[in-house]
Amino acid sequence: MSRLTVQLARLIPERLEKRIRSFRDSYLRRYKFEPLPSEIYSNDLHFYKISLCTTCKNRKWQLEQTLPKNIKDNLDYPNIEICVIDYNSNDGLYEYIKENFSDYIKRGKLKFIHTGEPEFFHCSKSKNLAHYFAEGDILCNVDADNYTGEDFAYYLNYLYNKEGMDMIYNFKKAPYWGTEGRISIARKHFLALGGYDESFYPTGHQDHDLMGRGEAYGLKKKI
Repeated sequence: MSRLTVQLARLIPERLEKRIRSFRDSYLRRYKFEPLPSEIYSNDLHFYKISLCTTCKNRKWQLEQTLPKNIKDNLDYPNIEICVIDYNSNDGLYEYIKENFSDYIKRGKLKFIHTGEPEFFHCSKSKNLAHYFAEGDILCNVDADNYTGEDFAYYLNYLYNKEGMDMIYNFKKAPYWGTEGRISIARKHFLALGGYDESFYPTGHQDHDLMGRGEAYGLKKKI
């Protein structure tokens, strides 16, 4: 992403951005939730701790739709953690989470981190915060506008049981699914790679870079 694009993104009024994104989510994106294999529920599997990591700045209107659904769809997994970073939102996100999800926080199912410092959103920095605070053996980025689908955590765990931990997955689907950033990696490898590259511009290509560095590091890439 160029500097000009970054500046234009900052100049777009939030109301207009919300309208554009709402139109995209409603009319352009195509969701298709495919049946999952019954093997994902087998008691013979090792149930790794899985952290689904979400970052958000002024996207309460999206999290109001996705977060309750994603919690519900993954709550049955026995070792789940959902980590949400509030990257200095001023749209009431902090109050919304505290008022509606305190029980999940107390139960250790939801980890909520608020920072009041950044003026502007930065993908790499916010994602690194979420992944570093997460405690799972397996980490998976889930953008604020994404639905995981039912029992995604079970499926993720199944993949790592089947393929081993030296994997890096990108669950992107074409066209217009909006899951380009759905990357999963073992926490030990994420830390070894140093996370997302924070020298990148606030948005753009940090996901591809992580996948590339993971593959160069010796991880098997699967899309």
